[in-house]
Amino acid sequence: MIDLSLLKIPTFTTTLWAGLFFRIAIATVPFLIPLFLQIGLGMDPFKAGLIVLSIFLGNLAMKTVTTPLLNKYGFKLVMMVNGAMIVVTFLLSACINENMQIGLIVVILFCGGLTRSLQFTSINTLSLADIPKEKISSASSVSGTAMQLSMALGIAIGSLTLTLVSLMHSGNIETPSVSDFRLALVLIAIFPIIGMIILHKLDSNAGISIRKLN
Repeated sequence: MIDLSLLKIPTFTTTLWAGLFFRIAIATVPFLIPLFLQIGLGMDPFKAGLIVLSIFLGNLAMKTVTTPLLNKYGFKLVMMVNGAMIVVTFLLSACINENMQIGLIVVILFCGGLTRSLQFTSINTLSLADIPKEKISSASSVSGTAMQLSMALGIAIGSLTLTLVSLMHSGNIETPSVSDFRLALVLIAIFPIIGMIILHKLDSNAGISIRKLN
């Protein structure tokens, strides 16, 4: 059912494993941030929802420039730099507190949405870049399954991390404190770092066959 020969293709294998770690981290954001805003900072659900919407606005905004960026700078460079920015957005999110202006929180989450979208698109595109036409269907199935698995793992790991941090740090898993959410976000930032380590194995010209060079 699974064509194991696909694992011999460097771009497919590397993006498969790197994508697993990036998606796990990114999938925790829509779960942790709304809880952080409501439980940690005491915002009402409507206000928190409007703020979280900025993440998805960032997703949409990045779609307009993703292809030009990949064509100009290449997949490896874009994904490595963007991976570092994902880590930064997690650390900035961990700095959110009750005294921070709403506008600044929106900017942080919007930037997180930008990086999220760029990494998703880059990984999904590069994973199929060197796949022979007759194996595209199998590769898409494997890639799609891995994506769904990693997104589900992201929610589970986000929940588990917050629970363990709350239990060990404040001893209260029912109402995590602001510092519990902050520590959880910092710990989850380790996942995109692992993804960057895996991406480092990519050739600098990876995906050149599908780039439109000027």
